[in-house]
Amino acid sequence: MANRDKGQNFIYLNNGNLEFAKKVPFGSGNDETRSIAIADMNKDGIKDIVTANIREANVIYFGDEKLTFIEKKIFDNSASSSYSLAVGDLNGDGTFDIAVGNSGEANKVFLNQQEGKSWKEIQLGKYELYTYDIIISDINGDNRLDIIESNSDDMNYYYFNMEKTKK
Repeated sequence: MANRDKGQNFIYLNNGNLEFAKKVPFGSGNDETRSIAIADMNKDGIKDIVTANIREANVIYFGDEKLTFIEKKIFDNSASSSYSLAVGDLNGDGTFDIAVGNSGEANKVFLNQQEGKSWKEIQLGKYELYTYDIIISDINGDNRLDIIESNSDDMNYYYFNMEKTKK
């Protein structure tokens, strides 16, 4: 769960009976986290947590077998007002990439370059929109993931992926 307003972020663990009494903290405990995504960003077989934060760096917290999420990597140090994010393999290289929806600034894509160790930043459009949601999906059926923005008080945009699939 993403908790903004300087609240602690938590994972609530289901005991199998739809009871979520056990919780695991992640993040600094003083974050402005607006959105999260769960994916294995470094291909180690353990799920990681990707965070979109308001006016602070966007961070990946790498999972481990003990559910500590201590190891982290800043993938976007811009301190934008990131309101949403989505993950998917945009360039077909077998790793998860990240699309970030910002409020009052251009949205961005971060291509995973070395299994979560480095990122190539690409500005998505030239708009300073108020993007409240961003989605990655194959919307035109060409087997490449595309991006859809949901913007407040403006047009909603979609971007067709023209990247050639890597083999």
